Amino acid sequence: SPSSLGLVPASSTPACTLHNFPHNIDHCLQWARSEFVGNFETSPDEINKYYTNPNYFQELKEAGTNPNELGEKVKAIQEGTKDLPVNFEDCIRWARFRFEDYFTNRILQLTHTFPKDAMTNRGTPFWAPPKRFPVPVHFDANDATHLGFVIAAANLRANVCNVPAPTDSNRNRDPDYFRPILATISVPEFQPAVDEAIKRQAEQAEQAAAAASSSSSSSSMSDNDLANQIESLPKSLSQLQLKEDKYMEPEEFEKDDDTNFHMDFISAVGNLRARNYSIPEVDLLRAKLIAGRIIPAIATATALATGLIMLELFKIFNDKRTAPDFLTPGDFRNSSNNLALPQIQLFDPEPPAVAKDRVEVRIPDPSHPDYQEEETIVVYHPNATGFTIWDKLRIDITKDATLADVIEVFKKQHDLEVDSLALPNGQLLYASFLATTKQRLPLNFLKLLEDRSFDLEGKNYFLPTFLLRKGYDTAETATIVVRFTDL
Repeated sequence: SPSSLGLVPASSTPACTLHNFPHNIDHCLQWARSEFVGNFETSPDEINKYYTNPNYFQELKEAGTNPNELGEKVKAIQEGTKDLPVNFEDCIRWARFRFEDYFTNRILQLTHTFPKDAMTNRGTPFWAPPKRFPVPVHFDANDATHLGFVIAAANLRANVCNVPAPTDSNRNRDPDYFRPILATISVPEFQPAVDEAIKRQAEQAEQAAAAASSSSSSSSMSDNDLANQIESLPKSLSQLQLKEDKYMEPEEFEKDDDTNFHMDFISAVGNLRARNYSIPEVDLLRAKLIAGRIIPAIATATALATGLIMLELFKIFNDKRTAPDFLTPGDFRNSSNNLALPQIQLFDPEPPAVAKDRVEVRIPDPSHPDYQEEETIVVYHPNATGFTIWDKLRIDITKDATLADVIEVFKKQHDLEVDSLALPNGQLLYASFLATTKQRLPLNFLKLLEDRSFDLEGKNYFLPTFLLRKGYDTAETATIVVRFTDL
């Protein structure tokens, strides 16, 4: 696969550029999508995990989750539980306040922290290109983009919080329905503050322009600060109803549904952000191409690619593969084409990368690069010296098996020690160094899954995450599949 061969490029846009100093429409739309994910995916998901599992943060701490990452989760819950709606008008009010925060207050705060004539520590103009000096956008209910943002944000907030929207006669999309409600909303006047987070981001950007850093990773959160933040969370969500073990319904981004308000929200946020920074705006189609990471294609190229893929599929149906491990190409072929020349080339595909024993060197503290730690990684796969992404390590158990039985399978059949076991939803089920999880060893494994609201969704298998050890070395295996043979 492209990822296993290292062919997938990583994002290179620093976080501080996206959050405070965008200078093209791609930056604006990337930020818009991240706000969509934060408000309507991550925050509702964290709220569900926390309020349906009282030990959620304790389990994360026991699993060794970074304090700053825990702090981000708490912040997501705080944001999502702020001003919980009772009716659709509350959702409109939330959207109006969001507009003020995104496009007015944050810009006023940024320009208060760094005025137009601000200078860097090196004596150069702070707002030198490619930075653009921003201006606030003040809400106007007669501006189509302004109103489009409120309509999309209010409907998404209502969907997430299970609040009925007035869908009769499409009122939830009718600007004339929103304007009278917006006219009654009083928005507090902006009060500037000393924003050290923005200053830290700017300083870090100056020191390493290519490094993606943010205020959340620039300092470590203490246990007391984290405990105080968790304690400050609402004790219950009386405004929301529990439906199928969930208080909220997270939205999963889908760019091709024109009725779900996803691209309406992202397009409006991206264009209003661009308006803040005097960046040319784009239409909905262009926004979809950028935010949805769509690679433009013409019909002839698509038809050619589809035909070539079908040829390879026929080979699979006719069992033309020479080996089940995909290490030999057999009759399979890759293709490189240029319709402009025209030129079509077929060649043997690269075999998948094979994991091998190795020693990994880590630098725990970047400020002390001379201090390094070495870790020996031992690759394990039955009847093989290595494995690829196509391989699986299958663990067969019955529905009567206990947690101890699962761990014993690794010991008896594979001579591997289990250090920890986590469910696909991130919940820690077992850790050899935690006495509280060792108490679960005699308990029924399937019951442990059910008690943690983990649903097999009609399947008889799932893919948990194991940390394994062989002797004193870390063991690396193919993807582990736990299968119930009698379900």
